[in-house]
Amino acid sequence: MNKSGSFQDWCLSQKGPFYDLFAECGNRAVLFDNKTMEQIKKEQQLNQLLEIVKALSSDGHRYTNQYFLKAEAERAKTVKKNKPEIQEHNMKEASLIIQKLGKLDICDRAKTLPRLHMLQLRTEDLLNNVVYQDKNTGALKDIIQHANGIKKTVESYIHCTEIAAGIVIKLQQQIDEHQEHRENQVNLISEKILNQNKLSALDKHLKARVRALEIEHLNLSRNTVTRYALAIGKILADSMWHVAPIALGLLGLFAFLNK
Repeated sequence: MNKSGSFQDWCLSQKGPFYDLFAECGNRAVLFDNKTMEQIKKEQQLNQLLEIVKALSSDGHRYTNQYFLKAEAERAKTVKKNKPEIQEHNMKEASLIIQKLGKLDICDRAKTLPRLHMLQLRTEDLLNNVVYQDKNTGALKDIIQHANGIKKTVESYIHCTEIAAGIVIKLQQQIDEHQEHRENQVNLISEKILNQNKLSALDKHLKARVRALEIEHLNLSRNTVTRYALAIGKILADSMWHVAPIALGLLGLFAFLNK
C-alpha cells in the first residue's frame, strides 16, 4: 500500500476478487492495526467498525436475510423430498411403542414402571429425532405432533401407574385390617369395591388413549399412502398426455400404408 495514500484509496485501486468483495460491501472497510499496544487506538478501531455496521442498510433493514431465506427454502425442499423415508422409519418406532403400551398392566407396578421408563426414553428419542430431521422447516409437523402425543400418553401411564400402586397398597392394607377386624367387614368390602372401580376406570382411560393413538397412527399412514398414490397417478397421467400424440401419429401412418 502506498504510504502517501489512504487505506480507502488502496482498496479502490485493487482488482479481482478483493475489489469485488469491497464493492459488494459498499466500499466499506476498516484497517486494523493488530500490533498496536495502545488501548485508545484499539478502542478507536473497534468503534469505527461498529459505526460502519450500524450504518449498514438493505431495503430498510440493517441486515439482509435473503441468503438465509434461500437456504431455509432449500432445506425445507430437501426435508420434504426425504419425508417418505423419514416417516417410514419413525412410524415403525411409533407403532412399536404404541403396541407395548397396550400390553402394560398398571396394577403390576414392579414390572410396569421400569418398562414405562424405557418407553419414555424411546419416545423422547423418537421426538428429538423427528424434530432434528425437520430442521425447523415444518415439513414433518404431523409426525412431530404424533410423536408428542405418544410422549404425553407414556407420561400419563407413568402417573396413573403411580396412582394405581397407591390404591393397590391401600387395598392390601384393607385386607390385612379386615382379617384383624371382621366387625368392619361390610365397610371394608364397600371401600375395596370402590378402589377396584378406580383401578378399572384408570385402566379404561389409558386404553382409550392408546386406542386414540392407534387411530391417529393409522390415519397418518393412510394419508401418506393416498398422497403417494395421487402423485404416481399424476405422473402416469402426464406421461400418457405426452405419449398420446405419438400414438395417434402411428395410427395415422398405419392407416395410410393400408390404403
